[in-house]
Amino acid sequence: MSNWFDEIVSKISHAGLKGCEIRLNGGRLLVAEKAGRILACEIDGVDENIFYLGGEVSAGYFNGGDRLWVAPEIGYYWPSIEKAREDAVKWAKTPEQVDPGHYKVVAEGDVHCCLRNEGIELVDGRNDRKVGFDLTRIVCQCDEPEGLPEGVSCASFSVTNEIEVKHGDEGATVGAWDILQVPPRGTLICPLVKPIDSPTSYYDDFGDVHVQWDEHSVRYLIDAGRRTKMGLPPEVTNGRMGFYREVSDDKAVMIVRIFAPLAGLPYVDQPIWQDKEQVAGGDVLQAYNDDGSYGPFGEMEYHDPGVVIGSSPMRRNGTSVTHVLSGEPLHVKKAGKMLLGCEVKPIE
Repeated sequence: MSNWFDEIVSKISHAGLKGCEIRLNGGRLLVAEKAGRILACEIDGVDENIFYLGGEVSAGYFNGGDRLWVAPEIGYYWPSIEKAREDAVKWAKTPEQVDPGHYKVVAEGDVHCCLRNEGIELVDGRNDRKVGFDLTRIVCQCDEPEGLPEGVSCASFSVTNEIEVKHGDEGATVGAWDILQVPPRGTLICPLVKPIDSPTSYYDDFGDVHVQWDEHSVRYLIDAGRRTKMGLPPEVTNGRMGFYREVSDDKAVMIVRIFAPLAGLPYVDQPIWQDKEQVAGGDVLQAYNDDGSYGPFGEMEYHDPGVVIGSSPMRRNGTSVTHVLSGEPLHVKKAGKMLLGCEVKPIE
């Protein structure tokens, strides 16, 4: 077992917070009741957190891990679309009802944990439409994939996010948005099922290095050196992405996340430049690279289809599966290719 993992468990406990340890085949997860976050991921043979974790954990203030936010970002994380376009960093504010929210552990065991955050009420800054909803998260051990190359360790888990709308204005939108923060430096590989002209750009331009693509995949550099956010619609992705990072000369780790792209259902997140009346047609896969404004990290993100009040069901849920791999770089790249369906070529 890892000393660093147990130290985080101890810090959470000393801060008076509840934590749930989930046993994986080949590792452990630590889920904090506060904010409903998966704070730490351990895999055998790697003496560090696979996820990014920042902030004063001992005082109960932390950033990082795997968390559940809600979309559209342009509607709920800025006071207005005009303020967002004026200065996205200056005016950004996370709704406290979402994060940290008021999560409670409602079920737990050695291999699972279920949390609920109830009574959330938000107002869309684009159109003043109100929505009230509950969030549920279930984190659970799952089996590793068959046929991994010899010498590759694997720890696997699933995350189910559910959003249930209780009331709201006609046309109001809200959707579950899963964000996994990872440390630099590494490359996120996003396979394509059809060619694209360009990924969606949400903020600043991509620059010359950080986002590269061909007919097979989009490669996204996470180095905490340039602020970018990119997205892919459900029609062009196979619902898989993998973050490859070398932790030493002879050891690499890769986080492979598998989710369901459902073309035809409403994805409600929108770029900062989109018309404020746009409620659907958004991306299912997103990636973010910070420039140090919030910390040295990047993000693997995916969306479930959202609720559009009056034209969709009032409850949506989706499940992703995450396989964390470790081993010699060539072996991990081979395993990544098997799971993603494309070559794992890091951006140098």
